[in-house]
Amino acid sequence: MGVRKVEDLIAWQLAGEFRDCVYALFNTSPAAKRDFKFRDQLFDSSAKLVGNISEGFHRNRTREFLLFLSYARASLAEAQDWLRDGIARGYFTHDACKPAFILAKRCAQAILNLVKSLKRFL
Repeated sequence: MGVRKVEDLIAWQLAGEFRDCVYALFNTSPAAKRDFKFRDQLFDSSAKLVGNISEGFHRNRTREFLLFLSYARASLAEAQDWLRDGIARGYFTHDACKPAFILAKRCAQAILNLVKSLKRFL
């Protein structure tokens, strides 16, 4: 039996955890909160990660889902780059970002596993 709801996908669950972890980081850094451009870029890339997995899933076509999973992977990479930038700006410490980086790694692997699984249906 296949997955019936996007919420059942491990990749989607991890993407949501990553997004929430990123949002929580901002509660620890008043300077990051004040840098609206930085905040918007990091928030957008984190949110797009979840949104792309969801949108691709709901298109109900394997090839389109694969395309949106590639967008999700790119959004994840972008969000990680923004986190590194936040560390370089002094907004966050590497230790504070460590849980987000761990979630990002797990999410990236879950997306790759999902891609491999879907390619069997092409």
